[in-house]
Amino acid sequence: MALGKCVNCFKDAELFPEDAVELINKYTGGTSIGYCVKCAKDKYLQSIEKLNKDKEVFNEYFKKKIMSVPSVTVENPNNWNYEALGIVTGSVSVGMGIMGDLSSTFANLTGGQSFEYNLKISSAEHACLNQMRLKALNMGGNAVVGVDLDYSEVGGGKGLLMVSANGTAVKLKNLDILGETKMKDVEELSKKGEELAPLLKYKIYKI
Repeated sequence: MALGKCVNCFKDAELFPEDAVELINKYTGGTSIGYCVKCAKDKYLQSIEKLNKDKEVFNEYFKKKIMSVPSVTVENPNNWNYEALGIVTGSVSVGMGIMGDLSSTFANLTGGQSFEYNLKISSAEHACLNQMRLKALNMGGNAVVGVDLDYSEVGGGKGLLMVSANGTAVKLKNLDILGETKMKDVEELSKKGEELAPLLKYKIYKI
């Protein structure tokens, strides 16, 4: 944060950046063109608290609905008419215990240990895909194509598995091809994504 003279208290102090000023005005109903840490610290902290509560509401909604966003491995699904928006990614690291060799995870497909590993991997896959779906919504998209999942051991033998995913966010123009129920879900998700996007631009500053 830069030093300068506050337009409210007229004192020399650290001035909040433009996005922080916008955030304070948004949640306090203020109209000032600037604030300093001395005169608006409490307002800023209150605004951050309200921002986080709003994000949590969206978070709970997306937890329940985000899987409705189509994500497919093919790049040109049959009869899809879409506009490509950009690359989206997701990644999750999971602890697999003492693996020794990654291949041992899959050595005994009917054993309890392998079942536990597979459950962790499956959860990580879902998390990666959901990260991509949410990023696609934030970009104005409503689906992901060309999805690819990768797996690698990380952490220098500490038993960490990195699951990563990448794909292309697209805006599907003929949503009716998904069926009426799916189409309504995706339309609602797209609307929620548009509502969430402005909240993601605010940085959190240490004061």
